[in-house]
Amino acid sequence: VLFTLLASARPFLSSQAFPIQDILYSFILIILCLLLLGKKTLSLHKNPSAFALGLFLLAILISISFSKDIEMSLSQFYKYTAYCLIFFAVATLDKDKKKIFTMALLTSSCLVSLSALQWFLRGSLDTLDYLLQNHRQCDFAFEYLSRGRAFIPFATPPALGGYLILFMPLSIALLFRNKAEASGASSKLSFKNIFALLGVFLISLALLSTQSLGAILSLMVALGLFVLSQKRRISHKSLVFIFIPFVVLLPFFFFLRNANLYFFNLPSFSLNSRFAYWHQAIKLIAQHPFVGLGIGNYPFFKSISPHNSYLQIWAETGLLGLVALMGISYQTLKSDFSKKYPNERIV
Repeated sequence: VLFTLLASARPFLSSQAFPIQDILYSFILIILCLLLLGKKTLSLHKNPSAFALGLFLLAILISISFSKDIEMSLSQFYKYTAYCLIFFAVATLDKDKKKIFTMALLTSSCLVSLSALQWFLRGSLDTLDYLLQNHRQCDFAFEYLSRGRAFIPFATPPALGGYLILFMPLSIALLFRNKAEASGASSKLSFKNIFALLGVFLISLALLSTQSLGAILSLMVALGLFVLSQKRRISHKSLVFIFIPFVVLLPFFFFLRNANLYFFNLPSFSLNSRFAYWHQAIKLIAQHPFVGLGIGNYPFFKSISPHNSYLQIWAETGLLGLVALMGISYQTLKSDFSKKYPNERIV
C-alpha cells in the first residue's frame, strides 16, 4: 500500500522545485522497493526485462567511474536507482496486485489532469494578477504564464504532455476491455466504464490544454502502430473514436501557437530548436561514444536537455546505456504483446 501510494504521488513532487524533498522521497521509495523485492530478487534472473535493467544500472555505474564530474554524477545516482528498483519491485507483484497498482497510477493521472486544468483555467490568471498588482520584476514568469498553456504540476507543458500520453492509451484500453467483458446492457454503465471514460475525458482535456504538438503527434503515431500490430481488425467506429479528435484539433493548435505573440512559442521555433539540440547531442556523443559524459553532466545548450531521451542516455551513459534502454523497451513490448488473453493484451 505504501509503495503504491508513494509511486502515485510522484507527479506531484517536482524535483526542480523541491530538491530536498525529492531526495527524501527517493530514499523512502528505494527502501520500500528493497522490502518488496526481498527473497524474490533471485527469481528475477529468468526475466529478460530484469536483465536489461541490470545492464542499464551497470552502464550507469561505468559512466560514473569515467564521469567528467563524479560529484555531479553521484548526486544523480539515487534517481536512477529509485526508478530502476520500481521496475524490479513491480516485476515481483502478482497479477491482482499489478491491476491495483495500474489503477492507482491511472487515478493519479486523473488527479494530475484536474490539477493541470484548475491551474490552466484559474491559477495562472491569479498569479498574473498578483505579479501585476505587486509590480514584481519577474519578466520570465510573466511571459511564461502568458503563453496560455497548462504545465502544473510539472515544470513545462511538454513534460506534462509526455506524462499524459502514457495514460491516455491505458484509459482507452480499459474502455475496450470493459466493453468486451460486458454481458448485458446494464453492465455498460458500470463503475469501471464510468471511471475509464472519466479518465479519457480528463486526460484529453489536460493534454489539449498543454498545446504540446510533440506529445499529441507521438500519441497518434503510437496508437497507429498499435492498430497495425493487431491481428484482428479494429472496428471503424473505434478508429474514429481514437484518431479523428486529434486529427481535427492539430490544425487548431498550429493556429493557436502561430497566433501567439512570442516567437519562441511558434511551432517552427520549437522544431528548429530541437534540431539544434539534437545536433549538439550528436556532437557530444561523437566525442564520448562508449562511456559517455557521466549521468547529470549533460551541458547546458540553450536547454537543460536535448529533448530526446535516447540521445541524452547515450551522451551521458555511453553505448551500453543506449543498448540497455532499447533492450528494456524491446523486452517490455515483446512480453506485453504476447499475452494470451485478448482483454489483457490490449491493456
